[in-house]
Amino acid sequence: MGDRIIVPLSFVEVRANWAGDGARAEAEALAALGEGYLDRWELTPDGAAMHGMASLVQPVRRADGRPRY
Repeated sequence: MGDRIIVPLSFVEVRANWAGDGARAEAEALAALGEGYLDRWELTPDGAAMHGMASLVQPVRRADGRPRY
């Protein structure tokens, strides 16, 4: 997998503080999962990942340059 998706450390820390060490591993695995979806759906990141306490959002673009939601 590549390094196109960067899970913010602040997200990993929030998840670990809220749900323990298992949440830390889960949050860290999100980058690899997201990379797979980028390849599968032919998307490219379009900005930094954003997060709340329980979710991570990665803005992306389609191959034709249009935003994808």
